[in-house]
Amino acid sequence: MNRTPYTLKGDTVTIDYANPIFAGHFPGKPMLPGVYIIQMATDWACQQTGKNLTIAEIRKCRYIKPVTPELGTAFQIDAELVPDPTEETVFSLVFTLDIQGEPVTQLKATLKSL
Repeated sequence: MNRTPYTLKGDTVTIDYANPIFAGHFPGKPMLPGVYIIQMATDWACQQTGKNLTIAEIRKCRYIKPVTPELGTAFQIDAELVPDPTEETVFSLVFTLDIQGEPVTQLKATLKSL
């Protein structure tokens, strides 16, 4: 089993404000729902490990700035996924979404393989 941490530094993700998810959040003032960002982090972790992971615990989640069209469309992701040294189905995730070097969301979570 691979016990090496998975890392991602400065990868760019593009937010499409035409996505229907913005229609109801909030009408007239689109904002990316926080749960979408958490899902983005979980999806990245699943891709890295090839496992079906789910959030077991959110240890910290800070929404520093709302993700709105005024911030732009290109965001950077910094992430680290560390396998638990004693439990092969558990991982520690640290995920940050930045715009122009400033964090907009910071997440620390424990993920578990289903």
